[in-house]
Amino acid sequence: MPHNVFLSIKELDTLVGEGKLNWGNFSSYEAKYMDLAYQALEAGYFTQGQDRSEIQDSIINHIEDNYRFVNRIYGLQKAMFVLLWRLLQFNNPIKELKGFFRGRSPKIKKRTKENQEFPFKEEKEVLAQGNKVSVIIPTLNRYKYLKDVLADLEKQTYANFDVWICDQSENFNADFYKGWNLDVHVFQQEEKALWRARNECVRRSNGSFLLFFDDDSRVEPDWIVNHLKIAGGTIISAGITETLVGGGLSTNSDVLHLSGSLDTGNVMIHRNVFQRTGIFDEKFEKLRMGDGEFGLRCLLHGFELISNPKASRVHLKGESGGLRQMGAWDAIHSIGLFKPRPIPSSLYLAKKHFNKETAMIYGLSQLPKAIIPYRLKGASVMQKMPFIFLALILSPILVVTFLNSWNISNKMKNN
Repeated sequence: MPHNVFLSIKELDTLVGEGKLNWGNFSSYEAKYMDLAYQALEAGYFTQGQDRSEIQDSIINHIEDNYRFVNRIYGLQKAMFVLLWRLLQFNNPIKELKGFFRGRSPKIKKRTKENQEFPFKEEKEVLAQGNKVSVIIPTLNRYKYLKDVLADLEKQTYANFDVWICDQSENFNADFYKGWNLDVHVFQQEEKALWRARNECVRRSNGSFLLFFDDDSRVEPDWIVNHLKIAGGTIISAGITETLVGGGLSTNSDVLHLSGSLDTGNVMIHRNVFQRTGIFDEKFEKLRMGDGEFGLRCLLHGFELISNPKASRVHLKGESGGLRQMGAWDAIHSIGLFKPRPIPSSLYLAKKHFNKETAMIYGLSQLPKAIIPYRLKGASVMQKMPFIFLALILSPILVVTFLNSWNISNKMKNN
């Protein structure tokens, strides 16, 4: 990556001395500090310096340490898939099994950071700067939800913003947009194409900051202000999301940290970012992970994607309209037993920015989850257990759906 992510060894040693991080039982120097660096990221510690950390380019070569690292950071399931994949590659089975069983280690609990070092701007400073914000909303057959969305925007304490809506509804209702106390710009798009809609809004709008929003969400009156408190030319404000279906807030959602994802349902991005990264990849059309791919592109171009706990939304996950009409709940859960799993676009993302081996490990590791209903996404292991057994019974079908997804992702990458 062109910019620093991890804390330096000196900074990590200080956090260990203060009892805020703990050593893992590793044999190699590289694994010890890589583990600490990931603990620090999860806890909300990230450097704001420009120099690359000594850990940035570290590689763990010790087999047992690799399995221990995967177990501690990602859990046993991911470690099992790594073992299976390495055995399929004809690595020494005795060494691999020995490393796997000796590397068994409980997943570390995510820590929370007590003191936030990242400077939030004061509200009076945000108001004094007066940057123009364009709120961007693609919508599809969701007027009943969009009514509340626009009502929430009317209540915003920040005044210098307009709203750009690309309406793809089958029964377009121009009268719906009349009478709102908002500067609303609406254009109709007959094709149901989410990423094309967002790209067109980016092209047509003129705000210095672009605030991407979903058409089935609710926010508080200080939502725009709180985004502007950290957003900047090189800093992207990734608002947090409380989802009413499929799990709630993440365990470290109240901690300001370097975000591992970009959610185009609640994120503020400076217009200059698009000049360096390009616009959204329209190969993700009618699929998933387009926002995740764009977020990765932003990180690779040196932008900081900061999870902003002050800019939150409630995502209602409307059962009709939106991407639900395009065949999936998320990147794993297709609607229909014989649909490709995981969503082909998630494999396309992995192949585009990593390699086929990484894509294969990712895709196979998601198959057991694909049969678990989306509503149980945040449920306990015991609640999921019946569906895990069902996944074993349906494994031949799941393998076929995976191969289908793999072939589609190849076509996406090659076209």
